[in-house]
Amino acid sequence: MKSTLRLVVADDHEVVRLGLQSLLDSMAPHIRVVGQAASVAQMLQQVRLHRPDVLLVDIQMDENALDVLDLLRDEFPQMGIVVLTHFDNPTYIARALIYKVHAYCFKGESGSQLVQAIESAAQGECRWDAPQVARIHHLLTTRQKAPEEQDIPLSRREMQVLRHLALGLSNQDIARSLNITVDTVKEHVQSVLRKLQVADRTQAAVWAARRGVV
Repeated sequence: MKSTLRLVVADDHEVVRLGLQSLLDSMAPHIRVVGQAASVAQMLQQVRLHRPDVLLVDIQMDENALDVLDLLRDEFPQMGIVVLTHFDNPTYIARALIYKVHAYCFKGESGSQLVQAIESAAQGECRWDAPQVARIHHLLTTRQKAPEEQDIPLSRREMQVLRHLALGLSNQDIARSLNITVDTVKEHVQSVLRKLQVADRTQAAVWAARRGVV
């Protein structure tokens, strides 16, 4: 990719921001850092000021950046979003995917992987290179029952809801992911609890983990 890409970097650690700037200057001079942010408020300000091609963001700063990705996606639907973080929490990964980030990268990955993720995001393409991210993406999107799950008394949609629930997602997140209403999610959740004969979402999540559903 030869054309210049404009990037905003949001991370609450200055050494990380400076390190990324140095890395990109040496490895990918066509990626130009036009703004930096150390907080979620600064991130919003910098994105609105510079309107970058891609936002590179750590999800946990002074606030959880995932909580504002919805807002940014609505305001800047063409902007690529790449998460760069230490957090491999499945709920964080699932929420990021639901909010339609283009890549979820870890700070231990190589510079070349990060550059590729930024370039792909600028083109509107997604990359799920990390195995745990690819696995969660599959859990969120598949409606097929695996062979070992055939004895589980749930419909395909209920199985999908159970997987989302077991990843720690709220009813609102599940509704967004599956493109259904929150009331419909509530109905599916109650049906799942009844069929599995468990008392609450926590017990359902434990059941799902023990059965290898997630």
